[in-house]
Amino acid sequence: MKKVSVIIAAYNSEKSIGKVLDALDKQDYGNFEVIVVDDCSKDGTSEVVKKFKKFKLIRNKRNRGLSGSVNVGIRESKGSIIMTLHDDSVPMSDTWMSDMVATFEMSPEIGIVSSDYVINFKGLNLTDKCFSFAYHLGEDMDLAKKDGVEDIETISDKCDAYRRDVLEQVGLFDETFRNAGEDMDISKKVKALGYRIIRNNRCKVEHRFTESKRERTVWDHFRKAFQITECSIYVLLRYGMMYKVDTLLFVLSSIICWAVPVLTLPFYIISILLNRAFSIFGILAFAAFHYLRPELIGQPSLALTIGLSYLLVKNFLKALRYLRKYRKFDLILPIWSFCLAWDIASGLGWTVGILNFLKVKVTSRFMR
Repeated sequence: MKKVSVIIAAYNSEKSIGKVLDALDKQDYGNFEVIVVDDCSKDGTSEVVKKFKKFKLIRNKRNRGLSGSVNVGIRESKGSIIMTLHDDSVPMSDTWMSDMVATFEMSPEIGIVSSDYVINFKGLNLTDKCFSFAYHLGEDMDLAKKDGVEDIETISDKCDAYRRDVLEQVGLFDETFRNAGEDMDISKKVKALGYRIIRNNRCKVEHRFTESKRERTVWDHFRKAFQITECSIYVLLRYGMMYKVDTLLFVLSSIICWAVPVLTLPFYIISILLNRAFSIFGILAFAAFHYLRPELIGQPSLALTIGLSYLLVKNFLKALRYLRKYRKFDLILPIWSFCLAWDIASGLGWTVGILNFLKVKVTSRFMR
């Protein structure tokens, strides 16, 4: 029986980490260890972990971020299979680990096995329900009926198992990605080596994000948007992946075209290289203003108006997913509003990430 090492990077998770560890303690798999890496929590996370005597606790001396903390745990582990589990993701069955390990037996080409993660949507408050449409917190457990296994391009991020030798081939997790982006980075590296990523939909964890101090308030959710896109510049340059790049184009067009209004149409034309939907919407909207309100052409605020209109339309369509899923209208307006605000925060995250990237490059150049 292969030894499994479960690595949990924990931060301010005293309300959820005990449920995660209790679920692991009940697993029917006979050969595993659990290593919790407390990344300088400011609450009682470590005290909760200490109650589980057979699990190992490591406390970072400085905050290392998600990838850095996971790497600390991996280097201390002994298993030939490494499982990474978020501190607010609770395995929903006692066979979760066994089923994950068994999936590797399907083929030697499998490098990563992912779980499905779900949320208790009906148990969420209004804010959390809205944000579950702004970004993927997990499928509603009452609607998550998919079963069996399937090939996927990107890990689930919250609950994944890796062959140790595959992780070592890619050099573990890139610590550039402190808060987000590590899922895309590791997935691309593993796929580049020729390995498959499989999701076993029978293996489910409940994402209990409301019990984590990281995502309790509206501000926490907006900060999450900022964190997710702050490192997106690295994913874009390495792999050409452009998550939420349209929000960056919104911010850049609003700033650049406010300063130089004559660049409005050229900006939309050039932006087709990054996001076709934003580009086409911008060109058509510019044409509409040209014929219907020609006096507005050349106004500094035109690009801002067009950009906001694009985000309004885009996020209204996203809000309609609620109607299609639940046949209700009650949350369409709040979901629309929250998704719009979340996109704006994402665009600011992109912008700050690019500025930080340029700062690092310039600083390193002058320090040579």
